[in-house]
Amino acid sequence: MNFVQSTRRQGRVCKLVVRFLGIASLITVMSSPASAQDLIDHGVSPARKTQRVLEAAGLTLGVSHTFEVIGGNRDAVGTPLAGGLTDAYLRWTPTWQGCSKCGEFRAGYSAYSQTRPSTATDMQGLSSLTAPTFHRWRQAYYQVSPVEGVRIKAGKVDANTEFAVVEAAGDLSNASAGLSPTLFTMPSYPDGALSLNAFVIPAAGFSVGAGAYRTVEGGRYYVTEAGRRWQGSRPRRIAGGFWQQRNGPIHTSGTYITAEQTLISRGAVRRLQVFGRFSTADKTVAPASTHTFAGASWTGFNNRAADSAGIAVFRLSPVLEGLTSDTEVTFEAYYKVVLNSRLEAKLDLQRVQRPGGVADGPSCLVVSLRLRFQLSTGKE
Repeated sequence: MNFVQSTRRQGRVCKLVVRFLGIASLITVMSSPASAQDLIDHGVSPARKTQRVLEAAGLTLGVSHTFEVIGGNRDAVGTPLAGGLTDAYLRWTPTWQGCSKCGEFRAGYSAYSQTRPSTATDMQGLSSLTAPTFHRWRQAYYQVSPVEGVRIKAGKVDANTEFAVVEAAGDLSNASAGLSPTLFTMPSYPDGALSLNAFVIPAAGFSVGAGAYRTVEGGRYYVTEAGRRWQGSRPRRIAGGFWQQRNGPIHTSGTYITAEQTLISRGAVRRLQVFGRFSTADKTVAPASTHTFAGASWTGFNNRAADSAGIAVFRLSPVLEGLTSDTEVTFEAYYKVVLNSRLEAKLDLQRVQRPGGVADGPSCLVVSLRLRFQLSTGKE
């Protein structure tokens, strides 16, 4: 009942915020001379007129659809035959005069479905998309920088977009490249949580962030992270964090550290990067005590500057009561083809050893294909 009530409350809050945004943006459009001129300019295409009106209002609208097909050794790891995730998002940056530090509002609505529920026995997640069928406002937040070096973010937020992020690992399909099993209580995909976050840059290259989240069970999730980023021809970044979950009498916590390094940089897009993350959790509560992953990616191939390829290895130490457990290891390799600004495709191969940490368990091979279409209009 608490979960249902919390979900309904969050839904009502998001609807009220979006309605307010619609009214505010409409007032902005109607009061903008530039947008009024665009509406009567018959020499401009309807698509361009729409974009000019949205730009005048400070609005950006976008939609994307990711379709995924997964196949492999079903005796070892059951997989959904196909699934699709549709994301629609809105960003509003006020364009009123004297509002250079008014911040911005963002909201994202997502819907996911698959041909049948996944029965995968691995613990790290073969796909970052796989989830029970859902449709909801996953994020709806406002962020502002009142002074230089300070950022405040409040609303419904996916915590994994701000904490424990490995930026260079974004193209990996394995779910634990984003959200580690040791971070099992972090409010993240497929749903965010109401929260308050603050980020400070105390000195050049350094950053400190903290967030407090309300969980669906009515508990609290706290996370802090500190990091350092080096710029230059070979940029690198390192960060470490601590999280704590408080849900009634149950308290648990964990730590993580992330690292990224550019080894080769040729021009604006061609680069070779290595990356990794190590995380721990309380083994008396968490499904895994430690989780490690490391990999490398290369972006830019001859005349295909946007294409990328990468490899990674994931290692999980599960906690299995009463069973003889062993380390689950997954190897992944992918190649992503960017056909144009709207369409991309990715072929991914994963091999899982000892799925679920079952000693002497059969290894399996999994192949997936993703197609992603995206479109946006309005303010850049």
